[in-house]
Amino acid sequence: MDDYASVIVLGPILAPIAWSMGVDPLQIGVIICVNLVIGLATPPFGITLFVTSPMAGVTIEETFKEGWPMVVASVAVLLLVTFVPPITLWLPRAFGY
Repeated sequence: MDDYASVIVLGPILAPIAWSMGVDPLQIGVIICVNLVIGLATPPFGITLFVTSPMAGVTIEETFKEGWPMVVASVAVLLLVTFVPPITLWLPRAFGY
């Protein structure tokens, strides 16, 4: 499913659940977006793999083989954003949100 459709369909379902658990609304938005970015880059449905592989003239397997370190880094960022809320919220808090 596309990112935009995923946000429209899953956002209203997941956000109230997260809010009831005490997660900041801004933080759950970031968590959802980072999760969707990881989903775009991972097989079997990673649309970016299907788009970039023909452009580069290589197979999907070769593309993922070169891109997996970025996926690992994205998962690390997702874990940080999820479990260390000040990473997500420091800039909005600095501007008074």
